[in-house]
Amino acid sequence: MKLDAAKERSDRDSERACSLRDALKQARRAILDDENARVRELLEPIEDEVAFLHSAALRTRLKTNFDRTLQWSLIYGYASRREVVETYLGDAIAGLEAAVRGDRLPVPSHRAAWLDMIRESVLPEPRHYSEVGVEMMEQGVDPDFEELAYEEFCERREKEQRRLRIPSRKSNPL
Repeated sequence: MKLDAAKERSDRDSERACSLRDALKQARRAILDDENARVRELLEPIEDEVAFLHSAALRTRLKTNFDRTLQWSLIYGYASRREVVETYLGDAIAGLEAAVRGDRLPVPSHRAAWLDMIRESVLPEPRHYSEVGVEMMEQGVDPDFEELAYEEFCERREKEQRRLRIPSRKSNPL
């Protein structure tokens, strides 16, 4: 009984991944063919369907790839829109193809790692709230240190969430 349920879930997940892969290929083609295409509008329905996939690692990878595709303007000047779309959506399609085959999630491409490295170097470095407070006092503004501390906390949490990694079972000490 349990094997039948697991097989049914696996088949359903493979079918969903197959349909998502086809939809993502169409969206990628539309984005690459039309420079004025609205990337967010094309990827949102696919992103909504990704939430129903069983694999948490695949869901996270696809979400990250979609977010990085949407944020291509951060690395404008280092890579073209076409390169970013081909790289990140290509990696997303490769992940969905692996899910259809029942294989492990593939390693992100070297190009994606390179674009991620550029993106991280372009993002502004957060500064400690006390430095910001000193600058504000020099300009004659009374800083609210609690608010600055909260902003720093939010920035740190956001940065940690960007680097969210799903640990493998091998690294689990239990």
